[in-house]
Amino acid sequence: MRSCQRASDFIGNKVRSYASVIHPDDQQRLEIEVQQALANKRW
Repeated sequence: MRSCQRASDFIGNKVRSYASVIHPDDQQRLEIEVQQALANKRW
C-alpha cells in the first residue's frame, strides 16, 4: 500500500503525526511494545 502523505508532513507533527496513521486496532499493542523496547534499550 502506498501513502499519499509527504515525509515533510510528519516533521514536528506539522500536518499529521505518525500515530495518526496507526490503525486503531494496533495502537495499544504498539504503545506497549515501544515502551518495553525503550525500557530495555532495544532500539
